[in-house]
Amino acid sequence: MAQSLEKTRGLRNRDLVPYIGSAPKVTEILNGIRKLSLNMIRRLNEGLGISVDVLIREPMQKKASGSDIDW
Repeated sequence: MAQSLEKTRGLRNRDLVPYIGSAPKVTEILNGIRKLSLNMIRRLNEGLGISVDVLIREPMQKKASGSDIDW
């Protein structure tokens, strides 16, 4: 979510504070430490027009490459 917001909308972390609540919460969400609450999802959808489907989607896990596998 973070990279797409930065690229497509030119938003930075501090731009998300009004929708998420605080700078530390924004950082935690973007780093995958905290999940979006229902209220945050609503505010991001209404304020920035971000699809609810995008906001509730689980982050994709990194696929292992040959160099990541310990044979």
